[in-house]
Amino acid sequence: MVLLLDLAGQVLRLSEGRSLSGGADCEPALASNGRAVLTNTEVLRPGLPPLRLARPGADLAGAFFLTDTTVLAVYDPGKNRPVRLPDGLVNYERRATPQQLQAPNAFVLRVRNGQPVSSFRYRGYYEGMGYSVPHFSLPAAHISYLLDEKHGLYLVPMAAGAPTVLKFAEMPRFVPPQIAQEVRFEMQGEDAQFAFYADTLNPRRVRYQRLQD
Repeated sequence: MVLLLDLAGQVLRLSEGRSLSGGADCEPALASNGRAVLTNTEVLRPGLPPLRLARPGADLAGAFFLTDTTVLAVYDPGKNRPVRLPDGLVNYERRATPQQLQAPNAFVLRVRNGQPVSSFRYRGYYEGMGYSVPHFSLPAAHISYLLDEKHGLYLVPMAAGAPTVLKFAEMPRFVPPQIAQEVRFEMQGEDAQFAFYADTLNPRRVRYQRLQD
């Protein structure tokens, strides 16, 4: 749980956190300007009602601050429905319509009013003990990277602009040495772990290593 207190210690808001057994990949975070708090389900802002991140017909897979004024939220379309098995037991399976599967499921939202700045289709999240949305923010290049281990990287600008995809086929394999302006970071997919070397002067210039399967 996330408690928001005033200076006198009075509880202003009680918000859900991530449980040990599952939930969205959404660690509680304070915006760097101190004017918003991200929880597992909403964005809290002074003097404004909570900005709920729930969407109909989908579950929140993960969310994080892109900047002080924007949040990236990723959703898993559809809902878990009970299905009766031949032996009489009941199992749950996720069901989504073709339209839901083709529609955008990742949204850059304004913290101020929840309005979307951009949206795109992203399939790189996965679910184990809760959801995981592998990502890395590189403020020096004004970009956030999302991993899709089957295709490559999604590049989400911190400033205004449409997200783009950088396929593995477009990225050279890493060969030492590391270049001075490169930043190394690792991301874990569902089946493999990767190291990336991103050029801070050109965020589309990325080299990569597949570390383990």
